[in-house]
Amino acid sequence: MNAFVRWPDLIEAGSRVKDITHVCDLFTTFARLGEAEAGIPRDRIIDGVDQLPLWLMGETYGRRDYVFVYEGFVLKSLVKQQFKMHLPPPGGNPILASMYDLYKNPREDRPQDSIQVGVGFGANFSLMAQRHLAMKEMYPDQAPGHGELYGGIENLRPETKALVDNIMFAQSLSKTPE
Repeated sequence: MNAFVRWPDLIEAGSRVKDITHVCDLFTTFARLGEAEAGIPRDRIIDGVDQLPLWLMGETYGRRDYVFVYEGFVLKSLVKQQFKMHLPPPGGNPILASMYDLYKNPREDRPQDSIQVGVGFGANFSLMAQRHLAMKEMYPDQAPGHGELYGGIENLRPETKALVDNIMFAQSLSKTPE
């Protein structure tokens, strides 16, 4: 996936960053940019990595070279550098996993076997996934919130308040009387 940023006088027109930046990096990067780093929670793991040096300070390497890709709460694939591995089903052999060189095949329509990518490369991905899942056992996902939608926000924008009202109305229609 690509993203485009335009910021005259700060980001050189036509410049490109080829390293991985994940959407969760926006939080920490913008917090630093807005001098709001004190607002970054310290009581939980925050996935975002500050990418400001890459974007604005001329560094040529990002602070991230991998991304874990989820579908809901299920880890489905890993991206490291230019390679992506779709994880096999639980208990499946990682050697048979679909691998892609995203530079050569960004559509992911021609999988490569691990021999084409490099012997042992798939094993590295599998070890990354195992370490990640072990960490998730130590720090499990938080349960979804169940409070009032946007509750506690005093200055909710009118269009957001209208959206919340519509959602609450739709939910009230879907509840069956007891």
